Amino acid sequence: MKDPKFPKEVFAPTITPNELREHKRKMERALDEASEAIQVARAEYHYLVYGVEDTSRKARR
Repeated sequence: MKDPKFPKEVFAPTITPNELREHKRKMERALDEASEAIQVARAEYHYLVYGVEDTSRKARR
């Protein structure tokens, strides 16, 4: 994930740069985990509804 350059005014002035970096990393990990969970849920839903694995999604990877 790219590190976007936000204006400094976006973040609370009471947060230190190290703390900001730590929280941004936590947020990035949470988003990555959520993305993976969505992919798994999509595959499971497809299997439950259609009774077969979605091979069209595997072919795109």
